[in-house]
Amino acid sequence: MSRWLRVSSTLAVIEGGIVTAGCVIWLAATPWNHANVAARSLEAGHPTLAGAFLPFAAGRVRTALSVTCVYAASFVVWRGGSPEYIAEE
Repeated sequence: MSRWLRVSSTLAVIEGGIVTAGCVIWLAATPWNHANVAARSLEAGHPTLAGAFLPFAAGRVRTALSVTCVYAASFVVWRGGSPEYIAEE
């Protein structure tokens, strides 16, 4: 594995870890965010948006999974290039 690929995949894995942690926090805040959106929609006169928690949560889960899965390839390259995983020839 070239040095450039090793460094770039390591940086991508670190960034992916930070993004994944942010997604977990973002998902944990979903009920509070939905309560705020529901209160604002009721104030604006849109009562149908107030009860739409499941589509709101499903959209957040879908986004978090797609963002996190982007970094899966970098993790595979990073772990695949580790010396303990390289087969001796």
